[in-house]
Amino acid sequence: MEGTNLYPYQEKRYHPMAKSDQRSDEYEILPHSEIMKLKRELDDLKAGHADEFAGLKVSIDNLKKSIDLMNSMFKDASEDIKAEQSQGDSIAKKVDPIIEKIASIGDQNEKIANALLAVADIVNDLKDKIEDMNNRPVEVKKEEPMPPRQSPPPFNNPPMPTMPPPMSFNQPSFGMPPPVGAPPPLGMPPQNFGNDPFGQPPSFPSFQGDNQNSFLDNQGPMGSPPDPFGAPLPPLPPKKKKGLFGR
Repeated sequence: MEGTNLYPYQEKRYHPMAKSDQRSDEYEILPHSEIMKLKRELDDLKAGHADEFAGLKVSIDNLKKSIDLMNSMFKDASEDIKAEQSQGDSIAKKVDPIIEKIASIGDQNEKIANALLAVADIVNDLKDKIEDMNNRPVEVKKEEPMPPRQSPPPFNNPPMPTMPPPMSFNQPSFGMPPPVGAPPPLGMPPQNFGNDPFGQPPSFPSFQGDNQNSFLDNQGPMGSPPDPFGAPLPPLPPKKKKGLFGR
């Protein structure tokens, strides 16, 4: 029994190409069921990889389409940018003066705002001062008594001249000379007409020209009696002007 092999299926066999390649591969004899099982698994793997490859191909195609669309969009965008750049230069020339004007307007607005703030501060200060003045107690000034007015001196009416008694028909009229050779009236000195060569009555002062004016001036106002003392009346005191508070 020593020279017999108990496991004939496990004999080592050499491949027919082993001689030419001068190498040998060891292999085992397997049951047919296991071989079929391995074959089925291999077919399943091939089928699964084929499905995966098909989906990958679809994805690659979609990616290619997207890339092509993106390239076309980039081309259109670059053309639009070039056109806008040429237009932007002309627009910039028009916009630059507008920007400068806006900047100057901003400076003016800032100055106006500062001026308004200064005016507001002044108004607030004045308002505070007015409130302080209103809150202060009002000092009532006592009015000083008015000095008594000086009354003008009373006018002393001169005594009215007494009327002479009526003249009788026997007495000669005033201003007419008595007849020549007649005795003088009682109470009157005898008139001497001897000095007058012509025997004319004495002359009376005339009231013509300057003499008349001087006579009227001596008589005072019309209708007023002459001043018995011959001195003018004292002037009235000047009236005082009244102020705001009756002073």
